[in-house]
Amino acid sequence: MGAISRILIVGYGVMGRGIAASFAASGFETTVLSRHPDQAKDTPPGVTVIGAWPKAPPDLIIESVPEVAETKRRTYAAIESEYGGRVIIATNSSGLPLPELEKDLKHPEKFLGTHYFMPAESSAAVEVMAGTHTDVAALEDVAAAIRKTGKYAFVLYRPITGWSSTACSTRCCTRPIICCRAASLRLMRSTKRPGSSSARVFVSAGCWSRRTSAALKFTPTRNDRSCRRWNIAAFRTVTCRRW
Repeated sequence: MGAISRILIVGYGVMGRGIAASFAASGFETTVLSRHPDQAKDTPPGVTVIGAWPKAPPDLIIESVPEVAETKRRTYAAIESEYGGRVIIATNSSGLPLPELEKDLKHPEKFLGTHYFMPAESSAAVEVMAGTHTDVAALEDVAAAIRKTGKYAFVLYRPITGWSSTACSTRCCTRPIICCRAASLRLMRSTKRPGSSSARVFVSAGCWSRRTSAALKFTPTRNDRSCRRWNIAAFRTVTCRRW
């Protein structure tokens, strides 16, 4: 793996446009693949809209097509037919399980998820989640590229259903103890890098309290400075070292 410089976004909806804008504004070579390139409006500066797969393989392809599993799998099949295993494929799905999306892939080690928040071009954080067979190097290359766009990249090394922010913010806001028992351990395992002794938890700032911390039975050792630097009002990241 290596540094990512060429980005292809598949789909030019609201999310696709926002993702493309964030990469282009940070100096990445950014292209959007659309079924109707002639109808693309308000193209962000530095973004090229095309109607066919480029001949040269990009480093990263972010799929942002409608939330239909079969539609997404057809997109991945077309990508692999065009480029084989030479590109990293990231889905921007916000709710479909990655193991379900990757089941027909020939190169699942190059597949992962990137969960952008609305609006994608200006939101402060992105979740980067591994699939069942994702190469750690590919996962971290994508996280590094996202950080270059000025966003906080929260990495999950194992797939979980519903993403961490959705699961934890919903459960913590409604039933803190249930969140701690049902979601926190799953998140701790997902955010633990292979070979590492620590993990990071991404939870709603308003839900984090001594009660939640005690129920978690994990002691937060520090607040993440980068989270404060980007002034993320809705979320808080803590590093935990107890297992």
